[in-house]
Amino acid sequence: MSKLANGIIFKRKGEKSPDFVKGKVSIKVDEFIQTLKENNNNGWVNLDMLLAKTGNIYFAVNDWKPEQKKPEHPFGQGKTYNQAVKPMNIPANVEYPPMPDDSSDVDVSKIPF
Repeated sequence: MSKLANGIIFKRKGEKSPDFVKGKVSIKVDEFIQTLKENNNNGWVNLDMLLAKTGNIYFAVNDWKPEQKKPEHPFGQGKTYNQAVKPMNIPANVEYPPMPDDSSDVDVSKIPF
């Protein structure tokens, strides 16, 4: 159900008004400030301009907020990194060259920079 925005009313244009005039909005400052304070959402108040069954136009506070969704876990719900990452199929019989024991095996004079 909409909450009426107090302190703001719409009046249809007069007969002698030009076509580009659609109507007037009147604001009763004290009442409207109270409406703004009561419905402040990070510095904003959203209003819907609605048509009553009587044909009158009125304003209602639009306090709709999107549903907060939990961010998805990067590895999937309840999974650890090791469970989520597919292991590579590396044959067990692959031989790798031996790693040097320390950096003394490197000839620094042959580094081009």
